[in-house]
Amino acid sequence: MKKNIPFAMLLRAIRYCSTFQSYLNEREKLRMALLLNKYPNKIIDEQFNSVLVKFGINEPLTSNNYNRSRQKIIDSPIKEKLSVNYDKSIFVHFTYCS
Repeated sequence: MKKNIPFAMLLRAIRYCSTFQSYLNEREKLRMALLLNKYPNKIIDEQFNSVLVKFGINEPLTSNNYNRSRQKIIDSPIKEKLSVNYDKSIFVHFTYCS
């Protein structure tokens, strides 16, 4: 199971849902989609909680704090991928056989 999939799905939902009610609806749709794809409920809950932990949100999202927490996530810096200079980099690929 890829753990980053539930994480990324919820993070995207928080960024896109402008109201708390739309966030709740989207979160339940995501949970159902993940359960239908045989993700265990434990992994889903862990990854949903890790989104909040990663962005320093220590309290559960409520209608009172949703906009503040959402803005904190939106304003967080995004890691940019380093560009690869293919003229100066050598990639060696090995095939492993046992």
